[in-house]
Amino acid sequence: MTTHIKIKPTPVCCTVYVGAYRGNLMITSVNFTDMTDIGPNAFRGCWNLESIDFGSVQEIDEGAFQGCTSLKKVDICRVSELGNESFAHCTKLNEIIFSSALNTIPLRAFNGCYQLSNITFPFNIKDIRTEAFAHCNLGEFQLPPELEKIGNRAFYYNHCKRVVIPATVHSIGEDAFGVCRLELVILLGKPTRKLHVDAFGSNNHIKKFVLPVKAENYVRGRLGFLYGFTSKKMSLADWKAIGMPRPIKHMIINIILCLRETQRVDPQKSQPVLPVLPYELVLIIVSYVDTGYLLLKRP
Repeated sequence: MTTHIKIKPTPVCCTVYVGAYRGNLMITSVNFTDMTDIGPNAFRGCWNLESIDFGSVQEIDEGAFQGCTSLKKVDICRVSELGNESFAHCTKLNEIIFSSALNTIPLRAFNGCYQLSNITFPFNIKDIRTEAFAHCNLGEFQLPPELEKIGNRAFYYNHCKRVVIPATVHSIGEDAFGVCRLELVILLGKPTRKLHVDAFGSNNHIKKFVLPVKAENYVRGRLGFLYGFTSKKMSLADWKAIGMPRPIKHMIINIILCLRETQRVDPQKSQPVLPVLPYELVLIIVSYVDTGYLLLKRP
């Protein structure tokens, strides 16, 4: 049986109350007329809900549509505030239209939306919180240019091969891009960015990192000593203590271990020469580029 419901405000209330239609399997479509707020868990577990006209809704509270497994499209172009897990586990959801007034993607808002493969962020999103898009199917996407913070596991277990972190981002959490099949990572500007050591964990196919060369939270000191650009040298213990992406740290440590065993000196320049490294996964090229960034690359 197909059921369409049209929800209108009363003279004293413009809110759909907590759990109002939770678990109702008869509802297939909803139209909100002049409503402003959808309460926590209002339509949670409405498995057969396929379409929603949000009308003038401005706020969607925690878990409001969590587990609506038949929902395919969400047009929240007037919504300025989303609650935690508001659309989590909407397993058929494949299209989201955001409001330009939205500043934060909250905790697990779209976690487990397995068919969500493409997304366009509004420019003024500043915070993407823990597991906001974890376990989705996101491929290529562009992070908003005013983004400031990416939470733990925000994009965990997606399929994006390339990610460019805007210069405005000052914090990237644990496993923010873990298990994403990344091949290229570019971090722009912001030399004091806080980066968790496992921000890009379990990405075994990474071929290239581009990092700010003076980023204090990636390296203390300059990596150029490997080529003799500076006399500043760091011990193996120094490198192990540095907060930086774990794959890069391991590569650098392997280089240092190899240098200890096979280091030779260019007699004309009296500088260390990087030997041919016997490790398959060790970083091969460590070089400065004209833009002031450090290029880390596997052949």
